[in-house]
Amino acid sequence: MRWASLLPEATQWFSVWRKERLLIARSHLCEGSTYVMALPICTRRGGTSAEWEKYLGPYPPDFAVLSSLRPDALFTMLTLSVPDLGAEELLGRLRQALGYPVQLFSFQASTWEEYIQRVPHIGEVLGVANQARRWVSEVLRRKDFLQHKSQVLSERLSVSLLMPGEIPHGIGRWATQLAEWAGLRVAFAEGFLSWERFLEADPDVVVVTFPGASLSAAGEALSQWARLPQVQHLKAFRQKRLYAFKGTAGFFFPSPYLIAAAEALYELAYTPTYRYNQHLGTLWAPLL
Repeated sequence: MRWASLLPEATQWFSVWRKERLLIARSHLCEGSTYVMALPICTRRGGTSAEWEKYLGPYPPDFAVLSSLRPDALFTMLTLSVPDLGAEELLGRLRQALGYPVQLFSFQASTWEEYIQRVPHIGEVLGVANQARRWVSEVLRRKDFLQHKSQVLSERLSVSLLMPGEIPHGIGRWATQLAEWAGLRVAFAEGFLSWERFLEADPDVVVVTFPGASLSAAGEALSQWARLPQVQHLKAFRQKRLYAFKGTAGFFFPSPYLIAAAEALYELAYTPTYRYNQHLGTLWAPLL
């Protein structure tokens, strides 16, 4: 099958199992090999979308590009429940917009249990069922090892996982789960935070990212955010415990790098000065 990916986390599943050659189009935020980066872009950076299009994923599809390429299937991650029109009617509207009978595959998982159950199905769809089963066994082993390290910590640090802005916005979803696996206490749940509450909590560690962010983009956002006078009152700022994080590593959608992201949070919190940290410079970086 010839696939088009509608978001970076979907593309990552092709990359992790070396199936990138099945892709004929990618989202505008995808990163990866030379092959991936040369693919046509099939999502839009913004603009007005029909109401039903938001159920196809976080970024609006470019129907003109998709119609010209005619992929057999689209790979996405639905961010909302399918509305009253139903899954079949949603697929019908997609096919009408494209002008041919495309297939739609969505990886939906809001819990770890759902994630583990769904991964083998992805492997079957991409023709790597045995590899997917081995991959599941490996991530389960890594998760158990990380949680064992976290359980023997003498002290659990507090962390705020934020999207930067004039008013900070706490990140929930997968990010909270990953931080807990890494032995961290999450200071705030998802949603906007008042500076008064944020400064009162004064977390030990602050991690900044946003949906679709590369590590360099998150780093630039952190550098700008750290110039705010309020930020400079934080203990984490004074102690140089502000970090940028790659936004496509599992904070917002079920990426294949969920366990790596949890390992990276453990690194930045508990071994930040260890020069051989596995994920330093790829998933996280300190404020420079």
